[in-house]
Amino acid sequence: MVTKMYKVEGMSCSGCMDTVKSALKGIPGVIEAIVRLEAPQAIVSMQQTVPLTEIAGVVSASGNYRVEEWADPEATASQMPAEHSGGKKIWKIFGHKKDCCKP
Repeated sequence: MVTKMYKVEGMSCSGCMDTVKSALKGIPGVIEAIVRLEAPQAIVSMQQTVPLTEIAGVVSASGNYRVEEWADPEATASQMPAEHSGGKKIWKIFGHKKDCCKP
């Protein structure tokens, strides 16, 4: 298993986080994706390394997001800041995303 950290630009709410996470988890070979808004970043665990071009393409196709590899590609989830959940429950209750989350 390979775990890599990525910077994710363009996220502005928890709906964006959910969109990016879903896009990442839809990539063949991706086992888990943790997405954070505060630092905007993602940690992706994969069966084997997925090319950055594929990850960036899938994420940018899901919305106005840009992905680049973190400076330390061997970073782990323990190095991530605590998850910020502000507003996430409200949007889930109503079952929709803000306009910023739409491609």
